[in-house]
Amino acid sequence: MTPPTRRYVLAFGWTLAVFLAVTLPGSVLPGGPPNTDKLVHFALFGLLGWLWMQALPYPLPTRTWWVLTLGLMYAGIMEVYQGILPWPRTPDLYDALANALGLAVGVVLFRHRHKPDG
Repeated sequence: MTPPTRRYVLAFGWTLAVFLAVTLPGSVLPGGPPNTDKLVHFALFGLLGWLWMQALPYPLPTRTWWVLTLGLMYAGIMEVYQGILPWPRTPDLYDALANALGLAVGVVLFRHRHKPDG
């Protein structure tokens, strides 16, 4: 497997892991201090943004556009999806905001780390 393929598989695998994480019934998830789940959403989508920035072969501006556009759509869809599950999962506007902020921070950190020399 070539390195770009490995990066793509890792990004896609993480996308599936996020899907599974938001699908699990709330009763099987570990509890924690109030609003800890917002940090979890932030981290899940931050890593999602970083991994897709690393995986896509496009120039940096194009890659950024794709990752932010599709990542924000995915983040929103995941919250709506939680509302239609037959077990207790609740869509939350603040989770969606944490998803979006995490995604944006992941992309910004990737861009900062990989900015052209000059």
